[in-house]
Amino acid sequence: MAKKKALIKQSNKVSESRKDWTILMARGYCRIAEIFNQRVDAWLAKYPSMDIRETKYIDLFGQIPLSELLVYDIHRSELAVTGKDGKVDIPTPKEFKKAFDRLADNALIYGTPDDDEDWMRINIIGSVKWDKNADCMHIKQHEDIVKELLGQRDKYTGFNPWMAFKFTKSKYTFSFYQWCCQWKKKGTFELSVKELKFRLKLDEYRDSDGKLHKEKYKLMKDFILYVIEPAKDELQELFDAGDCDVCFEYEPSYDKSRPGKPVVIGFNFTVVKKENKQIPPPQPQPMQESLFTDARSRLDWMVSTLMYYWSNSYDKEWPKRAIKELGWKITSDAKLLDKVELFIKDTIHDAQKGKVQNVPGTIHEYFKKKLDIVVDKKTTTKGGAR
Repeated sequence: MAKKKALIKQSNKVSESRKDWTILMARGYCRIAEIFNQRVDAWLAKYPSMDIRETKYIDLFGQIPLSELLVYDIHRSELAVTGKDGKVDIPTPKEFKKAFDRLADNALIYGTPDDDEDWMRINIIGSVKWDKNADCMHIKQHEDIVKELLGQRDKYTGFNPWMAFKFTKSKYTFSFYQWCCQWKKKGTFELSVKELKFRLKLDEYRDSDGKLHKEKYKLMKDFILYVIEPAKDELQELFDAGDCDVCFEYEPSYDKSRPGKPVVIGFNFTVVKKENKQIPPPQPQPMQESLFTDARSRLDWMVSTLMYYWSNSYDKEWPKRAIKELGWKITSDAKLLDKVELFIKDTIHDAQKGKVQNVPGTIHEYFKKKLDIVVDKKTTTKGGAR
């Protein structure tokens, strides 16, 4: 008996799920994934002996909570993209709210409730709240999404979340990019037309309100022209420019039972990759003028928040001097603002849970060692007084 060939299954439930995301929705999801990855790295360093997949929310006995991984404040400017002309495109508040409203309304769905097969639905976002004054979205997620987000970090099925900020031409590019990353190790993957339309919500279906949505791109030439080719061209352009480490080629597969009238029933995809070359992390970028207003409001929030914790300190003005120095630094590295803001919020959150006893001391040490900001009384920063 011939030996059965082993199958390579590189499962990735997020990329295989059924979804119809706009470019901005994909960008919003990837921003969440990016912050999640940063927090998981910090979480693993803090609790090296614990398995995240088995951890639940905090209980009466003070078990370590997952909530610190799943509560986000995402500012509107964080979904901005910079075009080749250097112009910064920031979504309007309406576009921003609509993208997260649709993400909250959408779920990762595996299978369909209309048949006897396995079926699962997991909400990507538990709740969202638009804060007009802070120009940001407050987001909370449920712990069930943790395992799915962790799957995006796996060695062979993971992807770089910030790549979504490169995709500006086709709403389908992000899905094809995820599939290429998922099957990068094997180098090939096959998808039937039925499966492709199901994943991209281009098939005929009824939504939860009973509304019938008709099948899109019934003609195969239209499906190729408006779905596959735009995604292929955008990935190829980025690949050739060195901005993406994967792209793909494809060939249609035909129904062999009808040789006289060939019908396309699927596609064979070949992943084109740059061997032994990883996409470098984005380099610090100067802050664009149009982002200054948002940064100013976030810096002001830091000052007012820290002033509360320094109210009984011998040096009550330290927060003002420290945040002023931070303002100088973010003009040459805009991403630094996100990191510091996240650290301050996490520190305050830990203090509320009793994990941090000295908020001023913790933040002071962070500014000194991580940011090289020393503005104690009768001292100046390393580069001199401002």
